[in-house]
Amino acid sequence: MPKIYLDDMELNFDDRGNNSTIGELVRAIEGEMAPQRRFIHQMWIEGRKMEMWREEKVLQQPISAYEELRLVSADYEVLFAEAICIIKEYMAAVKENIDSISKKIRVGYVGTDQYLSAIFTHINEIVRTISALKRNKVLHHTELFKEDPEQFYPELLRIMEELKEIFEQKDIVLLADTFEYELLPFLDKMGSAIFHPAEGEGLPFRPS
Repeated sequence: MPKIYLDDMELNFDDRGNNSTIGELVRAIEGEMAPQRRFIHQMWIEGRKMEMWREEKVLQQPISAYEELRLVSADYEVLFAEAICIIKEYMAAVKENIDSISKKIRVGYVGTDQYLSAIFTHINEIVRTISALKRNKVLHHTELFKEDPEQFYPELLRIMEELKEIFEQKDIVLLADTFEYELLPFLDKMGSAIFHPAEGEGLPFRPS
């Protein structure tokens, strides 16, 4: 049985049959911490910090395969703040790619596939992260966004479908125009509507 620590305190976890998985351990601990609005923020296995430990290939591994697991907890507010930062980073990346792809199109460069793919990927991540936050039950009493982000999804989908059609038609000038004059202003409008101002605030949300 490995040594299991939560915030440097050793736990007595009953691994009957030596077949419990890391995922079962995490679910059990997070279930007990839920009333305190805490979650597992970091995982260290054999002294090494795991960056993508919530992937199934890690969670399905048996605890008995290791000698030491260290778990670090944090308030839900940390999770929410990080998620907001991720959304903002993806939006910034989309805007940067829009600037790059538009400039290249204007000077006659037509190899835009990688930029278009990156923009679609980042847009999908923005929607996925927002949806994951809104599904979280603990957000029912948290004013995470100024306005509901999902109200912007239909227009965002319309623009993305339009971009896809224009790309397939190989009208690269119209593609640049749509990026610059539709998608970019829309993202600015969406960001202004959903994000709380960062100035003077510790976290990008306020408990209601």
